Amino acid sequence: MKLSLENLRHLIKESIAKQKETMLLEAPRVLTEQERIDEAIKSLSDPFKAIFILGPAGAGKTFFSKQIGVPEEFRTSNPDEMIESEFKKFGLSMKFVTKEEDLDTFEKQQTFREKLQNATQSQTFDWLNQARPVVFDTTGEDVMKISVRMEELKEAGYDIGVVMINVPTDVSVKTDKKRDRTVGKKNTTDISKQYQDEVKKDRGYFTLLTGKTAGYEFMDVLGDDIYGNFFNLSTGELRTDIPLTQDHVDASRNKDGVPYTPEYATQLLEKIKDDLKTLLGPGKNPRGQKLLKGMLALVKASGGLLGNRLSDFAIATVAEDKDYLSDPAIEEAATIVMDMGGAEGMFKKAQRSKKVAGKKLGTAVKGDDGKMRDPTARELGTPKQFNEEEELHSAIKEIVRSILVSKE
Repeated sequence: MKLSLENLRHLIKESIAKQKETMLLEAPRVLTEQERIDEAIKSLSDPFKAIFILGPAGAGKTFFSKQIGVPEEFRTSNPDEMIESEFKKFGLSMKFVTKEEDLDTFEKQQTFREKLQNATQSQTFDWLNQARPVVFDTTGEDVMKISVRMEELKEAGYDIGVVMINVPTDVSVKTDKKRDRTVGKKNTTDISKQYQDEVKKDRGYFTLLTGKTAGYEFMDVLGDDIYGNFFNLSTGELRTDIPLTQDHVDASRNKDGVPYTPEYATQLLEKIKDDLKTLLGPGKNPRGQKLLKGMLALVKASGGLLGNRLSDFAIATVAEDKDYLSDPAIEEAATIVMDMGGAEGMFKKAQRSKKVAGKKLGTAVKGDDGKMRDPTARELGTPKQFNEEEELHSAIKEIVRSILVSKE
């Protein structure tokens, strides 16, 4: 292999990509030229679009996202997806326990879960920084907490659609119990009951979004009701993949107080699909349009070196080799980003607050700088361990060695 900076970058990037699968999800990425093209803002069909798909355990959020036709271009932000792969790699059970049942396992599970949440948050920030369309797959039982995140995204230029799905609490509990990954009866029950109260009974999201409460513009409920995911619409029969009975359906009501029927579910599903198409049309949020215009202008002015990320505006404002801000579109976008505290400030409240994994449980570790940090798998004492950084450094050393040997 020819010794070149590009070859070295490519091989190191491959090693980093492999390492990401073993928890270094926040490692810096070295982009190839093709990746720069693929990630270019001008290649996005739906920039500055976000969809929140909300529902308790067993509601079928992930499947429903496909059913309503969310484009493949959307990235999905859901830390629970990582749990299913990463817990297995490190020998942790996905059957979550309480501290009363097994304190040691409880601390490992919760710390590792927080570690994954931090990694997901960093990954999601990277998508938002690129103005990518994102699906937030979450339970959404706390209406005010999720509404604050929506508001922050709106302020950052996003158009937002909200989809709500529901199944009864006892169905959520039974479904959770059958899964490989479980959160336990108490947690599932608490989340579902809060969802039934705040989302279904009080119609919290409808009150905020359909009433166009100040601060919640450019956010829309997709469909005009909560979708009761009870039926296999191809047959009109009850779903058989979850423990549903006709009594569950009879006890549920649509927004008009009428019992659910397959016909109503079909109509609502079509309405959600139609509303999604509207969301994916021309952007409505003027801030998002200004930012998009500025990003495209910066890409052109810099020859593709800048503009594919909102954080690039910080570089553009201090560049000495070229006066990027002489372009009105770039100047306006840069002003918006800087006034909001930079790219990180724009999305700070759009996700959960980042926490040091295990800090409350006493499993966090003091770093060389004296600050507490997330523990590694080895420090946490997971059943399967390896030192992520040592693995990465060893891989890079081997790459460099093999290149030097081949050059000789």
